[in-house]
Amino acid sequence: MTGTQLGTQQSGEALVRRYTVTTADGIGLAVEERGPVDAEHTVFLDHGLCLSQVSWDPQKKLLERRFGDQVRIVSFDHRGHGRSDSAPMSTYTIEQLGRDHAAVVEAAGVRGLSTMVGHSM
Repeated sequence: MTGTQLGTQQSGEALVRRYTVTTADGIGLAVEERGPVDAEHTVFLDHGLCLSQVSWDPQKKLLERRFGDQVRIVSFDHRGHGRSDSAPMSTYTIEQLGRDHAAVVEAAGVRGLSTMVGHSM
């Protein structure tokens, strides 16, 4: 698994970091992080089937307003969704989704408390 930095931008008050994580089977996953890398708590937002991480934008803003620098928010587009690469149909499984999520957690260097919020799947 490798991470490729795509860029950063200021979004209102939050610094947004976007990069690609390449999975063990070579699929590029589009990742977005908001908030301090060293925040006490990380929240992962996993979107539902046929959606993308954009579906979490209202919740990202709410978390930023409510918790400020105390929380880091990480979301990614699942394989074949949003800005992530497509993949062979046989790899679209819940088990692979778990491995993809683990690759993002590892690449993000998450330590300490974290919460995973999922939708649909």
